[in-house]
Amino acid sequence: MVEVAPRDTFAHPPPSESALAAPDRDSLLREVQARRAVWRARNIVDYTIRVAVGCFCPWPSKPLIMEVRGGVPVALRDTTGKPAGPVREPWSAYTVDALFDAVEHAARTHDVVEVNYDPHLGYPTAIRGDAKRGQVDDWYWVRASELTPRR
Repeated sequence: MVEVAPRDTFAHPPPSESALAAPDRDSLLREVQARRAVWRARNIVDYTIRVAVGCFCPWPSKPLIMEVRGGVPVALRDTTGKPAGPVREPWSAYTVDALFDAVEHAARTHDVVEVNYDPHLGYPTAIRGDAKRGQVDDWYWVRASELTPRR
């Protein structure tokens, strides 16, 4: 399994980079599939996770803490622990399984993809991409951190 050192920042929007070549896509896909298998073997389906999302879109980028039970988002809290309203996008779209799905989708279809993984649990902690290099306003990023398993 490939170890990827976590990074604290991504450029927004991503810098002009070359579109992924087929070998790079294959490598990303092999890595995400291997990491997903390790994650699934841990059988963590109840957890909290801090999620922040940003893009060219009007979604708010503030982080919220999402509670997940049985792999399904059930609650959102602000970073102080207070309820943050109903479960909703963009945060609810990023359970750990959905983070892996997002990496696979991006690796198959997007021109630029960069992924970082948690060094202990192996889930994606940062995804940055540009769907079509050279197209205006189609960059995005997702950050996931502070995953705490629940029993």
